[in-house]
Amino acid sequence: MSKKSNRLVQVTCRAGVPATLAWKGGRQVERITEILDSWREIGAWWSGEEERQVYLVVTASQKSYELCHNLAIDTWYLARIFD
Repeated sequence: MSKKSNRLVQVTCRAGVPATLAWKGGRQVERITEILDSWREIGAWWSGEEERQVYLVVTASQKSYELCHNLAIDTWYLARIFD
């Protein structure tokens, strides 16, 4: 089961992949321990959606998240939180 979210987050990368995830003004930080999957989505270009890179990650606290990186404007957002 998952919960949708469109929250902007801060992500730091190492070797080109997400390493940490922070939100709530940096008060909550999660270290990413595993990347389960990644893929690129083109989006509905006819509606103005930008291309994005998507990562399914697991953090040190054993939580799973779907992170999206909007490549055109270099912005990260939390798309889903998995239970």
